[in-house]
Amino acid sequence: MARKSEDPRKLEPWMCGAKGRRSGLPCRRPKARGRTRCPLHGGATPRGRAQPQFVHGRYSKHLNAEVASILASLLADPELLDSREELALMTIRTQELCARLSRDDSAEWRKSLKDAANEYSRALAGNDADGAKEHLGTLLKLAEAGAAIDEGWELLISTIERRAALAQKESKRMIDIRAVFTVDQVGYMLSVIADSVKRYVADPVIIQRITQEFDAAFSGGATPGD
Repeated sequence: MARKSEDPRKLEPWMCGAKGRRSGLPCRRPKARGRTRCPLHGGATPRGRAQPQFVHGRYSKHLNAEVASILASLLADPELLDSREELALMTIRTQELCARLSRDDSAEWRKSLKDAANEYSRALAGNDADGAKEHLGTLLKLAEAGAAIDEGWELLISTIERRAALAQKESKRMIDIRAVFTVDQVGYMLSVIADSVKRYVADPVIIQRITQEFDAAFSGGATPGD
């Protein structure tokens, strides 16, 4: 008795199921391990971080191809966390703001403001309406300049705070990568060196000279050998 042919549209759970372009029938090949399709229908395509175009997924899906490519290259940059360039730019910005405030918030501006206020008061006392109007206009202009100066001070303070935060971040990064040593680490190393000197050097004069050089180095003075 001839065996009844199996329905090509009937699928088992382990089958790929991708629809063929020509036949229109579902693929009956086994799924790739841990995937929903067989290797011929995308089951072998790298996913996640193994994918060359992978960024992180939170924002990359909203970016165009050019920006996503730049973002991917930045994430691959080993110096991405280096804040020295930003710190230098923030320092320049701080210096520019200081120079601007030094120019605008000057003794000349303060004197002009005081003189304009006095002239306005005299004009009012003398019933000089035209003079009062003129001096009031001058006062308003000087007041606007004062408001800009106040905004400049607020911006300077904000910039200094941001620079301090960057400096702290960069300092922590340098410590984390052991590019610099903490005070405790230096103190521990010195104690180890001092113990080794006392243990292996018998001459007290040499020990004294070594101690003096340590003291001079950390006090900023010249060492005895200079």
